[in-house]
Amino acid sequence: MRKNRLRHIYRKKRKNLSPLLRRHYSRKICRSLLNLKQFKHSDTVLFYHPVDKEVNTSYLFEHSSLSDTRFVFPKADPQTRKLELFEVHSFEEHLQKGTFDIMEPVAHNQRKIHVSEIDVVLVPGLVFDQTGHRIGFGGGYFDRFLSITELRATTIGLAYSFQVVKKLPAEKHDQPLNYVLTETDLIHQL
Repeated sequence: MRKNRLRHIYRKKRKNLSPLLRRHYSRKICRSLLNLKQFKHSDTVLFYHPVDKEVNTSYLFEHSSLSDTRFVFPKADPQTRKLELFEVHSFEEHLQKGTFDIMEPVAHNQRKIHVSEIDVVLVPGLVFDQTGHRIGFGGGYFDRFLSITELRATTIGLAYSFQVVKKLPAEKHDQPLNYVLTETDLIHQL
């Protein structure tokens, strides 16, 4: 099946998930993430702000065990089609709607972070497979970011269990993730 068709199918499936189940699954995924050794021992984590009913990572900001963790968010640059990274201390003060109506750091107020400083990357997507491949919205921002040679971070895709399939069509530029975490399972690729 072609990627665009898969995007349409899984976007619709995610949209049909009830708000109650979405909250429940997101919290369960976040709790599992907090217990994952690679996440637990990380100093700097690249988060994403959920859009279009993605797994909600905001529950992690309320967790006291992350008080020493540096929270980093991406900012899409439509000119270069790359992600820039910025440390964020407050959702309310340091994020605003940006490219594609996604909440992004207010760049002039934040410290820019080099990719080599990141320990864990949380990766959104529409559909994932058992080999760690994913299909996102089609802009290629995360695939370009994940292919940067200085990136040594553990990559973790966050998804609802219905978003995981056996095998996706993968192209040469598609970057597999180390893990895919759902409310029911942890798929390990490393």
